[in-house]
Amino acid sequence: MAETKNIICTACPRGCRLVVEIENLDAQGISVSGNKCPKGEAYGKQEAVCPMRMLTTTVASSVKDKP
Repeated sequence: MAETKNIICTACPRGCRLVVEIENLDAQGISVSGNKCPKGEAYGKQEAVCPMRMLTTTVASSVKDKP
């Protein structure tokens, strides 16, 4: 049974919503849909198997000397 992952692509400014279906971990066993450019397909395959993107966040602080 295939595993399905939903990923938002960050390879270009469009931010496509990718649907990645994984049958097995070789190149033929991963299919990507929803991409509008070739970068999205490569990004979806890579992120589904071995995520490499860096996500950052901010938190408000009430301490004045700490940003």
